[in-house]
Amino acid sequence: MRKGIVLIATVAAVFSTALFTAAADLQLFQNLSPGQPPVDVAVSKNGKWIYVLSKEGKVFIYTPAGQLKDEVDVGAGVDRIEAGLRDDLLYLSSQSDGTVKMVRIELVHDIPISGSPVKGPEDAPVTLVVFTDFQCPYCARAANLLDQVLAANPQSVKLVFKNFPLRNHAYARQAAAAALAAAAHGKFWAFHDRLFAEYNRITPEKIREIALSLGLPEKEFARQAAETEIEAKIRQDIEEGREAGVTGTPTIFINGRLFQGSPSGFNEAVARELARSGS
Repeated sequence: MRKGIVLIATVAAVFSTALFTAAADLQLFQNLSPGQPPVDVAVSKNGKWIYVLSKEGKVFIYTPAGQLKDEVDVGAGVDRIEAGLRDDLLYLSSQSDGTVKMVRIELVHDIPISGSPVKGPEDAPVTLVVFTDFQCPYCARAANLLDQVLAANPQSVKLVFKNFPLRNHAYARQAAAAALAAAAHGKFWAFHDRLFAEYNRITPEKIREIALSLGLPEKEFARQAAETEIEAKIRQDIEEGREAGVTGTPTIFINGRLFQGSPSGFNEAVARELARSGS
């Protein structure tokens, strides 16, 4: 069995005096086994990632639960690693050549898409996953941008919708439930488009108005929107978003890679992923 790294330990101590003896309990919390001799360890500022630097010049990326997510070759000679202010930034230093490098680790997130609304061909080589909120003005703008990308790449890009209603938007969660209920009638994307067209006027009355305008049966639709399965799906989307580091909306992943640029650079980022996939 490979030797692991004792990552976190809890220590309880009783200070020694003339009347008391010192005692310490060491409790193993997690064991990481990169398979190569480790030389340094760093933890991202948000606590979501653990970076283990090996003697051979590889960085192994773990979750706090000890799951190996990825490994990156940073080159031999690096002997120290430190996390940056962003969870994907690392500082790598080398005593042998006297350098310090700042590098960006491009984390690839495995986001489940089964059961989520999808637009585009099932076998598209590029998958866009968007976590969004129907009362968010930036999400409304992003929806238009995403539609443009799909129109420009009808055979090679698909869009997966995830709910991430923010607490400061009073009706975002209700709107999300309504859109998912509309999916049972084959009208999710039509409802989606109408909600974003009215993002700054969303109320329960507006949601009902949109449903009626799309010809949805009022009583059946209201019952479906209140089903526990739909609420569970919204909670699942939120949990998946948090697991991937989502904190705000819109947040977009391109084949699992978080897009962090400006809207003007989005098409270029998609083109890079298309080239990477050979499309």
